Amino acid sequence: MMVGFCIPLMIFHLIGLAIYRGTSWKASTGITLFVGGAFGTLALIAILSIKNSSELSGVIDPNKLSAFNEYLFGLIVMAVFTGGGAILYLLGRSAARSKTLDVTIIV
Repeated sequence: MMVGFCIPLMIFHLIGLAIYRGTSWKASTGITLFVGGAFGTLALIAILSIKNSSELSGVIDPNKLSAFNEYLFGLIVMAVFTGGGAILYLLGRSAARSKTLDVTIIV
């Protein structure tokens, strides 16, 4: 369920890559995955806070949140998305930086 935050981001990201023909795709893909993982993690924290809140248990039935029951798996998936996004972003920045250095050396 938490992966649902990353799916719309990736769909729009792939459309953007198709339109712009993949210019610096590693950095932009890294940002997309990182943001999706961060939103998923924030949603997970919010759901856990709601379920454990004594004030909101009187207003909201905690059993209605029983669809969200794989917290550990969701957290692992979000950590993979966030970590993969950070790695791709750093690889994209280092590739862009090395291209800049190559151009200045040639000139």
